[in-house]
Amino acid sequence: MTVIYDSFGVPGNCRGCGGKTHWHINGDYPLCPKCMRELVCEVKNLAERGFLNFDGDA
Repeated sequence: MTVIYDSFGVPGNCRGCGGKTHWHINGDYPLCPKCMRELVCEVKNLAERGFLNFDGDA
């Protein structure tokens, strides 16, 4: 599972690995493409196994 550390919360740095990125979640949560893909895959896997339920606009 991807763990996102706030210690990498420097503008322009990924919160997953600390590398440079221009990708953001909700405009203020930077993630590089690799960490973004890992996060999305993990959320998808949790949902498929019934650990997550989406309500509203997911």
